[in-house]
Amino acid sequence: MLRAAARIALPDERERIGWVVETLGGTAPRATTFGAVSAALGTAGAEAAEAAEAHAYSVLAGMVAAAVRLRLVSPLDGQAALRRALTATPVESAAGWGFFSPLLDIAAMSHERLEPRLFAS
Repeated sequence: MLRAAARIALPDERERIGWVVETLGGTAPRATTFGAVSAALGTAGAEAAEAAEAHAYSVLAGMVAAAVRLRLVSPLDGQAALRRALTATPVESAAGWGFFSPLLDIAAMSHERLEPRLFAS
């Protein structure tokens, strides 16, 4: 994502993207990288909520794509599930949520550096 951002950055964005690339150095979790790149490229006043929605969409779309490739769902059923998820009423408060799994978090943060990947792109 950092390489792509550096490549597509407009001249006035290159300094900000360069700072993000230098600061994160390819070791940050995907959500952090996505947020930093969104902020650096946010020339149209992109808000944090918009960046969070875009990241949620990219994660959900990736899950649907994997499910379709693994033939767990048909392409149309996958798109229908994605649409239902995106048009659902948001949860107002996560105060009652409780989930703590540090080992799962650590494994998730190192996922992008694992080889081989299930799907090459």
